[in-house]
Amino acid sequence: MLSPKQFFSQMLQLETPFTLDRVETVMSRTTIQEVILHVSVPSDYRPEVYEYLHSTHHRRWQHLHSFQYPCFIQGDIPVYQRKWSLQPIIGALLPLSSVLKLDVNCTLFPLQIQGQPYGGALALNVGVHYRI
Repeated sequence: MLSPKQFFSQMLQLETPFTLDRVETVMSRTTIQEVILHVSVPSDYRPEVYEYLHSTHHRRWQHLHSFQYPCFIQGDIPVYQRKWSLQPIIGALLPLSSVLKLDVNCTLFPLQIQGQPYGGALALNVGVHYRI
């Protein structure tokens, strides 16, 4: 027989790096009010091209009801970041390379839909620095 944690892990079709930490039932006296599935990503996990964990965002989504009970998925979703500089490229193209520096930060918010990797949302920050 499956434990509730095993049952909901299979139901959600969770794949690496996502894991189901625990299943919580919120009670009101003797009645279940809602089921909360706590999902996490291991702190040492890094996608291939991202060097470090930038931050995490606590999120809560309403899932379809589990039996007759409202069901929610919640957890701290990691935001990974990669930083690189385009200075050598600019130096080859512009005579202003001695006064111009370009820094680029790229942040990935990984997503999964119905247990399948779905890429993610990408945020790009560009900084231009002038030296006079």
